[in-house]
Amino acid sequence: MFGSMKIRDKLLFPIVLLILVTIGSSYVLVEELTQTNAAFESLIKTKLKARFLSKDVTAQLSEAGRLANLMLLQREPADIKASGDKLQAVFDVIAARRDELSKLAPDAEAAIGKTTVSLNAMSGALKPTLELKYARDFDGATAYWAANARSALLPALNAMNETADHLAQAANDAVAAQVAATNDKIRTLVIALVISITLISVLTLAIILRGVVNPLNQLTKKIIQLSSGDGNFELPEAERGDELGSMGKALLVFRANAEKIKVAMGAEAVTIEIGEVITKAAQNDLTVRVELGDKTGFLRNIGVAINQLLERSNATLKDIGQKTRQVADAVIEASAAVGQVSSGVRSQNAAVGQVSQALAESALAIRTVSSSANTANDKGIMAAQLVERGQLSAEELFGIVEKIAQNSRKISQITQVIAGIANRTHILSLNAAIEAARAGEHGKGFVVVSQEVGKLAESAAQNAQQITDIVEQATADAAAGRTASLEVKKTMDSIAGEVSQTSQMIQSIAAAMEEQQATVTQIENNLVDIRGIASGNAVAAEEITATMIQLSQLAAEQRQQVDQFKTS
Repeated sequence: MFGSMKIRDKLLFPIVLLILVTIGSSYVLVEELTQTNAAFESLIKTKLKARFLSKDVTAQLSEAGRLANLMLLQREPADIKASGDKLQAVFDVIAARRDELSKLAPDAEAAIGKTTVSLNAMSGALKPTLELKYARDFDGATAYWAANARSALLPALNAMNETADHLAQAANDAVAAQVAATNDKIRTLVIALVISITLISVLTLAIILRGVVNPLNQLTKKIIQLSSGDGNFELPEAERGDELGSMGKALLVFRANAEKIKVAMGAEAVTIEIGEVITKAAQNDLTVRVELGDKTGFLRNIGVAINQLLERSNATLKDIGQKTRQVADAVIEASAAVGQVSSGVRSQNAAVGQVSQALAESALAIRTVSSSANTANDKGIMAAQLVERGQLSAEELFGIVEKIAQNSRKISQITQVIAGIANRTHILSLNAAIEAARAGEHGKGFVVVSQEVGKLAESAAQNAQQITDIVEQATADAAAGRTASLEVKKTMDSIAGEVSQTSQMIQSIAAAMEEQQATVTQIENNLVDIRGIASGNAVAAEEITATMIQLSQLAAEQRQQVDQFKTS
């Protein structure tokens, strides 16, 4: 039920419940106070008023006794009349209070009866007493009053005092009972209210702990774990429907981006390793290889292609070296044969008999040189083909380096996306901090989470910037690799040119050998012109010697160029 509620609703639910309980308790308290007020009004109108009336009747009886004594002491008719009128007015008040008291206090009938007797006695004795006073019979008036009224006043006063005390005690008891009952009800209501508030507080704490604090603590631990580089954890919070679910989904994005960053950093290390291999190869070391044990994906394909290129280049250069040495050996043999021809020409005038043998040996040597030249020509053609393959491999290397540069640009775009996500996350953390500040005391824990999310966003932005710098460096290295591959291609083109020249020279040698063989055949067929032929052979031998010297120099230069490359 509470899992899909927003945090605001979770916090508002117990608050609204507490407000409703408070309103209900206030309503019950108001009703109880209303009933208590009505009870006190009833007491005031009955027992307290009866107590007041009994006290007032007692006071009026005392006042009647005082006025009667004053009237008995007066001598002037006007004063007597005034006192008599006052006394009659007091009698009227006593009668009204007595009737009202009889309605309010039925248990005071005895005192009321004595009051009635006393009132009747004094009222009945008032007129005769006044007549005696007016007749100037003061002693008779006093005696009449004492005999007919005074004796009834004291029992009425005593009875009314006792009734007043009794009514006062009854009123006090009733008030105390009402106060006790009211206190009990208020105490019960307060206890119920305290229990309700306690239960609501416990429920509020349980909701906050279970629905807000505990998930926040779990998310905080997972954020800290992710910030340390460990993303191996479950995120059931992402399935929630509240703000914590949104935070869980954001954390899933952060974890995915962290894994991508980790893969990108691994790709960066592999790219650096491949760049080092290419650098060494550009420095004429063809024995280096890319380690493929820990490589996967397109980086492994790049490593395989580079290794194949290096192996082909290594084999090609080894083959070119072998062919060059064979050419050099053939040149040496041809030079020796030409020396033998020259020696035979110089000695043929002295030993004409040895001409045929020398010519046979010369023909054999020429055939050997021609065969070696043809073999060298074939090897030169093979070397040209190998160099062409080396050129193709260099072009493949150039394409691979270009793919590395393109992948570096893709990684740069990915880091830009990560930086954008980090910026948006930082903005979300600021908004969360503002909302937490509005929440007051209940939002302190969420402030910590928003700060951690803000720090994580800043860290992600910094890591994205670092990855951007690394990718830029990788792009620069790829550009350097592309330059190196161009240099390799240029070197291969130069080798191809040299091999082509060598092949042409070997073809020239073969043609010269064919000419020499024809010349020897002519010498054999025309011994008459042996001196002329010997002279021609001497000239041809000098030309061949010069050609062999040039060919030997070219072979030595080519061997030096090949020896610059380190091969296994």
